[in-house]
Amino acid sequence: MIANALGIVQRELAGSDEAGHAMLAALALLYGEDADDSLSGADLRQRVEALQHRLCIEIAAGDFDHHGQDVLMECLEEIVQARLGIANPKLLRG
Repeated sequence: MIANALGIVQRELAGSDEAGHAMLAALALLYGEDADDSLSGADLRQRVEALQHRLCIEIAAGDFDHHGQDVLMECLEEIVQARLGIANPKLLRG
């Protein structure tokens, strides 16, 4: 169990910007915005968190109930894959 936690921490340290850019690219595509490749570290994390917060509000409000569901599902799939790449990459390979 501790080894799994340490593995996750190592992957987070090594790949947090890569995962962040993957999530930012998906969210930027959803919102028609520019995915700023120059962001890194805390700035990247804050940008992704802000867009994810916006997405949660819009999903809760029903903004995707009638239009944009295909793009939304693609975005969510990219986010899940980026997070799984850190939390449990074996699931992506299997």
